[in-house]
Amino acid sequence: MSTTMEMKEHKTVEEAPSFKGQPLPPTQEAIPDKTDIHTTSVPHPTAQTSEGMSHGEHQHKEHAHTGEHQHTHTGEHQHTHTGEHHHKEHHTHTHHHKEHTQPEKIIKQVTEFKIDEKEVNHHYVYCKQPTDQFTEDVFRFEETPIPRDPSSENEILVRLTYISIDPFIRNRMSENSRFIQPFRLNDIMEGEATAEIIKSNNPKYPVGQNIIGYLNWTKYQIINTKNCPVNVIPQDINPSCFLSLFGTPGLTAYFGITEYSKLKPQNNVLISGACGSVGLFVSQIMRIMGCNQIIGLDSSEEKIKQSKLFGFNDCHNSTSKDLDQVLRTAFPEGIDIYWDNVGGSTLDVVIEHMRPHGRIIMCGTISHCQNEQEKFYGITKFDSIIAKSITIQGLFYAEFCDRFPKAYKKLLHWYNEGKIKTKETTLEGFHNVPQAFTHLFSGDTMGKTIVHVEQRPAQVA
Repeated sequence: MSTTMEMKEHKTVEEAPSFKGQPLPPTQEAIPDKTDIHTTSVPHPTAQTSEGMSHGEHQHKEHAHTGEHQHTHTGEHQHTHTGEHHHKEHHTHTHHHKEHTQPEKIIKQVTEFKIDEKEVNHHYVYCKQPTDQFTEDVFRFEETPIPRDPSSENEILVRLTYISIDPFIRNRMSENSRFIQPFRLNDIMEGEATAEIIKSNNPKYPVGQNIIGYLNWTKYQIINTKNCPVNVIPQDINPSCFLSLFGTPGLTAYFGITEYSKLKPQNNVLISGACGSVGLFVSQIMRIMGCNQIIGLDSSEEKIKQSKLFGFNDCHNSTSKDLDQVLRTAFPEGIDIYWDNVGGSTLDVVIEHMRPHGRIIMCGTISHCQNEQEKFYGITKFDSIIAKSITIQGLFYAEFCDRFPKAYKKLLHWYNEGKIKTKETTLEGFHNVPQAFTHLFSGDTMGKTIVHVEQRPAQVA
């Protein structure tokens, strides 16, 4: 299989549509056929949207290439399905850029979809608790019947389109999960995802419309909208974008900066996990707000090369054997704001370089997901925290849901002005969900990591 990395240009929308408590993303061109993994800079929508969104509840957290380069790597993966269906794939990944100036419309007006008689439904089951390193065999890919037609006005039949690949899913595989109820063995996996409505008895949820919600990882499923709140994605909006700038990553960056950072133009800022889905937005929003010195930390040299495209003055390798010296050189006058997406030992090193009355915003702990030593690494520099009057602030974006509409409009305005770029790393095919997690935790992805469930749409009846 080949991997394609694409760079796409933006266009503006004429007017911000109405909102009801959930993100409104920009649109994106249809994803090319026969691709496995690629990174995308998403273009703007081309038409004014008219549909608002119903308010839903989300309980999740998140973290996570662009550049004029090519590289290849090979690997072998085995995916096991129920019954006697097995396959192996030996693939080569190739990354390159393309420019597009005319985004395609994503949604067509239809009244009914017909599911192909040959269609097979699948879902993912949590079957093995991971140890230190995340491995693909924590999931089981099973065949399951396609559900019956919806029987009440609250039910809709949907087909998954995009799945958000988030570090917090790994946290839910721990019995000590602090964010959401832990998964139990043999649970059907769930997480933030988008879906297309295939059949509906409710005019509020028309066939062909896209939705976002906290959904089972089941390709075809019945959703009771009364018990499982979902949000309608407006027409001409690509669902994948609803998981990025105008979703959790963008809102997390926006509220962390506006509510907690006390950002000033002269502040010296350090962002760890710099090229993840949140970090790339933090740097750009801080730059928009006038900050002049923004330095990043990331573990990939390829991503570090791309960081200046997203508002960073510079970026350094977080795996350096002497991170203390790296920070001393980068911040001779100290750090005013540290945006922490990784946790672990990095935080302890950074504390020593904070200036008096510095602010640390605790956004994520992705380093804990793959390293047991990091998971149990505690802060030791309490004397520096006290002596310098350092503030450490936890951040969970959902606390600010009443202010989402204002955030959307602000982000959309900046996006239309070309001040914010979005980046997605997409793996094609439902069977690639386990692989997407290994890519995420190994640092191979840049920006938001998602899985595009299926290229082929359902047939129009």
